Amino acid sequence: MIGLIVLLGAILAFFLFSMNKEESRQTDAVSQAAQSVGEGAKKVGDAADRAADKYTGEKN
Repeated sequence: MIGLIVLLGAILAFFLFSMNKEESRQTDAVSQAAQSVGEGAKKVGDAADRAADKYTGEKN
């Protein structure tokens, strides 16, 4: 009986550990995607600033 409880505990621990790893991978993927979007937005903003500077004749 004790062996069965230990086995079930080990299976549960393995299952919870596996779920945590999967959530961690998903979180990492979302973080990387958000960082890429942020970098792209910065480049677009910089390009818009340069275009506006050319149009207005201002320089930074």
